[in-house]
Amino acid sequence: MSSLSKYFLDDYESDIARLNAQYTFFKIAFGYPQPVPPEINISHVSKVIDIATGTGAWALDFASLPDVRNRNVQIFACDISTAKFPPEEECKAKGINFFQQDVTEPFPDELLGTFDLVNLMYLSYSLTEEGWKKALKNIHGLLRPGGHLILREHDLVMYDREHPPPLRSQVLDPAAYMQGTSALVNVNRILAGGALQLGFVVGISHRLPAMVEEASLQVISVQDPLIPFGNYCDIQKGLNGASLSDFKAHTVENFFKFWTRLREP
Repeated sequence: MSSLSKYFLDDYESDIARLNAQYTFFKIAFGYPQPVPPEINISHVSKVIDIATGTGAWALDFASLPDVRNRNVQIFACDISTAKFPPEEECKAKGINFFQQDVTEPFPDELLGTFDLVNLMYLSYSLTEEGWKKALKNIHGLLRPGGHLILREHDLVMYDREHPPPLRSQVLDPAAYMQGTSALVNVNRILAGGALQLGFVVGISHRLPAMVEEASLQVISVQDPLIPFGNYCDIQKGLNGASLSDFKAHTVENFFKFWTRLREP
């Protein structure tokens, strides 16, 4: 494992269920009923790779699309850990090639410049700043000219009305969310403070557009959904207006998962 990346999760069966639920939750929050945003024409995609695939949720979802099944699209999926990969029979049945790969390390030469679409999600608790730069450089090397990269990330800090997120044009200052005595500030001292100690980029969603362009990739569109927690799932909707109420328990489980890991010595 590279010093630029850290494996932050457990390999328990319960964690597999949690990650699959997380995939569905974030898909609704971002307003995508499909695994690919509408800006990307799937009919022009013949080869894709899901990086940091985890349980393979996105790759399996993509493979289930009728336009993908009917055209024999080549689908690859990789992760630094193979422990959460689906059973081999399911992978073969779906036509997905799973393999082990650290995104901060060079990919096999035969894969370079061959992909129309790369998907990457939720590495904010895995990559240092230098790790992000390496990862984006490696991803650029995988893409064919005109290929697309889908990135979904979240900031390692919690917001409320008194502590709203900064504007898109602003850089997030973690210290501003760790000053004071409120419950939210105390939570951020654990979440954001712990992430900083581990070398993670707390305001990654605000940094990524510039980092993507520095890697010679072009930003086509950016979406900024607010991701609710607990009972706020009854209030906050997904970007397309869909309810997130069914995910209240999941968001609490997710929160305490990372809270516990960050408090470990």
